[in-house]
Amino acid sequence: ELPPSESGQWVVGWGLDEPNQRVWLPGGRWIDFSKRPLHWRILETIAARGGRATKEEIVLAVWDEPEYHPLRHDTRLQVAVRKLRELLEDTPSEPHRLVTTEDGYAFEGHVRRLRTAC
Repeated sequence: ELPPSESGQWVVGWGLDEPNQRVWLPGGRWIDFSKRPLHWRILETIAARGGRATKEEIVLAVWDEPEYHPLRHDTRLQVAVRKLRELLEDTPSEPHRLVTTEDGYAFEGHVRRLRTAC
């Protein structure tokens, strides 16, 4: 099942069910991130910044680092994003939901956030 829109109709798209730490995808598939806290924090960080975050913002928020160092952090972030894409994308090498931007990552498509418990 998909989360309801404001009108009560089901909406095709994808999004974050924040209280349950899950992501829903078109077609009714759910991905549970409750046992993947690192990956969930990456999604939350991007969502909290309007669906777009720089690599620096993600690293500082997710790994609780005092400073961002590309040589130290970029590979770790790229590996985590690759795993996220394997979970979220139909074709991870051609992402359509979690895309790379000039300076970080962003959500694409119709993305919703469920913020209250169902």
